[in-house]
Order: sequence, then structure tokens, then C-alpha cells
Amino acid sequence: MRTILHALFFAAICLCYLHSQSPPISREQLQQYVAQLQANPTDDALRTKIIQLALTLDPKPAATQDAAVDAAKGKTIFASAGSTDDMKAAAAAFAQASLLAPWMPDYYYNEGLAFEKAKQFDDAIHALNFYLLAAPNAADAADVRGKIEGIKYEKESSARQEQAEEAINARQKEAELRDAINGTWSLEEPSAWVYRFHLSGDNLSITYGMGPSARDGGPIIDGLESGSGTLAGHSFAGRFTDHPGAGRTSCIIGQFHGSISTDNTRIYLSLSYYVNPNLTPQDRSVFQRHNLLNCTDENITLEKVANQ
Repeated sequence: MRTILHALFFAAICLCYLHSQSPPISREQLQQYVAQLQANPTDDALRTKIIQLALTLDPKPAATQDAAVDAAKGKTIFASAGSTDDMKAAAAAFAQASLLAPWMPDYYYNEGLAFEKAKQFDDAIHALNFYLLAAPNAADAADVRGKIEGIKYEKESSARQEQAEEAINARQKEAELRDAINGTWSLEEPSAWVYRFHLSGDNLSITYGMGPSARDGGPIIDGLESGSGTLAGHSFAGRFTDHPGAGRTSCIIGQFHGSISTDNTRIYLSLSYYVNPNLTPQDRSVFQRHNLLNCTDENITLEKVANQ
């Protein structure tokens, strides 16, 4: 009888021991999941499944040696970081550690801190949320949740500051563009003919012609034609409507469009011509006889020659 009792007692102890150990299949499954995650590091659903499975295991899985090396690398870089790029490198090392041992909470926490310092706020929040998942009973859980909210505010504040800086830069570039486009422009090779641009608001006026001092900003006397249009960004378009200096010219300018280079040093201008409607029958006949009524479009590049 005593032998039977001893046997039953021993069997009960063995049974309790077996129940206290995670079945081998669970740990094999964990390793399979980790291998899948390493092939798809952005699979958050799979990462979550790994963490949840690891939390059920007893004893808890330890960090792999390679993961520990990457985590130590991250801590070293973080401690001596002197730039945003250093913080990004530290975060990358912690991220690699968490890829090799996704159940280790500290890797996510340190990754989150590094990403925050690198101003990659979404990545920081993402990592800290996984810390909370991997350490559901962490003593600092409330502090970490508060930190996440603080990072969200920091992200919004940074975005507002960035928008304000972009607006200032845009206004500065617009002012530079307006200063650049106003003045006298001519062909890159020496030419007596000039195009004078004047911008008021978004309204652009162009005067075309020549004169003894026109290239120096002096008056346009001969061949005067003028038009108006609008500017949008670095591009503009419009139409020449006045041709007081066209005289007996066979073709006069109609529509125009173009753009100014991003460095504000060149204007690329496209001109459409049409037959001068004010030609006398005699002039029209002469021009036609010499095949001068085929008014074709023209594309030219201008450089600034005077600020007036």
C-alpha cells in the first residue's frame, strides 16, 4: 500500500512539473514565427502574435546572442550620439535586435527613445506601443503611455513649425522671383531686340521692340508690341494685343507662354505669330510673293540685360 502511495505521489510531482513547462511545440512554433518575421519585418500582426505567444511560455524565452549584440551596439551608439543620423543608427540597431528577439520589451523601449531623438515620431510611437505589448505588467506602463502622448504633441508641434518655415521660404522665393523677372531681357547672343517684363501682383505685362539704349533699360522706340498675361509659380501665359510699332511687318505676335528657370537667370519664351491684319493689299501681295506670310511659332531663351 505504501509503495502505491509513493508511486502516486511521484506521478503527481512529475505531472505538475510537466504542466509547468511549455510544450516543445510552442517553442518550435515561436521559432517558425520569428523566421517568418525576419522575412517580413513590417508584418505587425505577426510580430504581435509572436509577443503574445512568448508571454504564455514558461520559462520566458531569452534573447538570442545576436540580438544581445545588436542591442549593445544600439546602446553604445545612443550614448555617444552627436547627430540625428547617429540616433537613426542607434534605432536601427535596436530594431534589428527586436527582429531577432521580438519578445524583448527593452529593445522596443530603447528603439522608441532613439527614434524620438531622431525626430521620427511615428516610428517612436510604433516602438513604444510594442514595448507596452511585450511588457503588459511593466511598472512604468503609465509613464510610457504618457510619453507616447507627449511624442504625439511633439510631432504636431514640429509639423506646425515646419509648415511655418516652408511658408517663409515660399514667400522669400516668390519675392526673389518677382525681383528677377522685372526688367529687360534679350536673346543670349547680342541682339538689339528686347523683351521688357513688368509684374504687378500676378499680372504680367510684356513689351517687345528695340531702341538705341533699350538693352540698358532705355526706351523701346521701334517695332513696339505689347501684351499681358498672368504668372503662376514660375510659369506664365498671355497674349500680345497692341502692335503700334508693327507697321508693315508681315507677322505679329499673338499668344505667348513660358517659364523662368528655377535659378531665375533664364526665361524660356514661346511665341505664336499671325499675319498682320493691317497690311495693305500691296504689302500683302509682296510678302506672299516672297513666301513671308507663313507665320510660324518661335521658342527662344532670354537672359536679363537690365533691371529696368
